[in-house]
Amino acid sequence: MIALLMECAVAMSVGNLGDANLMLLELSQAASPYASSCGERLVAYFAKAMAARLVTTCLGVVVSIPPAPACPPASWRSVHAAFRAFHNVAPLARLAHLACNQAVLDAFHGRRLVHVVDLDLVPGGALQWLSLLPALAARPGGPPALLRVTGFGASSAPAALRDAGCQLAAVARKLGLPFEFRAVARRPGGDDEHVVVPRKRPGEAVAVHWTRHAMYEDDAAGDGDDDVLRLVRWMEPDVLTLVEPERLLITGGGGGGHDQEEGHFLDRFVWALHHYSALFDAVGASRPARDDASRHLAEDGVLGREITNVLALGGRERKKVVTEMLARHGFLRGVGRAQMVAGACPAGLGYTVTDDHHGTVRLGWKGTPLYAISTWTTAHHAQR
Repeated sequence: MIALLMECAVAMSVGNLGDANLMLLELSQAASPYASSCGERLVAYFAKAMAARLVTTCLGVVVSIPPAPACPPASWRSVHAAFRAFHNVAPLARLAHLACNQAVLDAFHGRRLVHVVDLDLVPGGALQWLSLLPALAARPGGPPALLRVTGFGASSAPAALRDAGCQLAAVARKLGLPFEFRAVARRPGGDDEHVVVPRKRPGEAVAVHWTRHAMYEDDAAGDGDDDVLRLVRWMEPDVLTLVEPERLLITGGGGGGHDQEEGHFLDRFVWALHHYSALFDAVGASRPARDDASRHLAEDGVLGREITNVLALGGRERKKVVTEMLARHGFLRGVGRAQMVAGACPAGLGYTVTDDHHGTVRLGWKGTPLYAISTWTTAHHAQR
């Protein structure tokens, strides 16, 4: 089935939509998202995503479908449930949280006022910060006098943001941590962010966290990444933690028109097949039972949605690498924590942790890098 999937992708990339449609019909009938085989489940989600792209191509448009920020409010609960399932069935998210939270704790060492800004709080809810709060409460020298958390999220998800804030507030109360939460129901990166983002207080330590999901693409709002980095720079963080899919460099059509867009599709397809083959294998190894409900929820609600967006993606050409942009905005790489992450990694399953010796830790599966974790600071804070 993988060979037929590749043949279908080639047909779509050269505009042979009739043959592609016939192959997709065959793949859809042969592959099930409930199969015991990881490969068959992978093919089922790829066939679904490519069918969605075929429809939009025939209509003469190529767009992200459906973009997560457009989810109705009720759908965010299912998105959060899917992320929680992914968090539980595979250790990748937990390991990323561990590395980022340790960087935050290091930046907050000895500081009485601390502020966490999450640039995309909604998909995973409060999962990452629920594990940070006990560490702050138990830190040597005592807990901070005040912990502030500011969470960005899609404008369609104010209730999900409030839910995350309530979860954090409840845990903070139990731990005796003075706590404030501010929800910002919008995507970061606008001209008036100073109106909605609290200014850094005197003596306060600020940590900004940015998880870049393949689940949705936000370039439609403008030069998204540059806008976000300008906002981060304005917040004067002591540390910035960044998590992103390995080599998330997705090119769209730019100004080259439909033909150029179709040419780039094959590049995205090859990257996605390599990336998600490893992810499905990893998730399947953790939960091998055919009827595992949590695994299906994670695959359908997170990985399947990402595949649909990557393969159905359109819009402006995207060639910027965020790590290069960070350097251009004056950020310096922090310290990698590969040894600590490796110590928490389950043994004998196939997960790998590597350090590029430039401050980036890579989480992978059987030698295939899947996620890159890096920490950044400014020259001013690096000299402290």
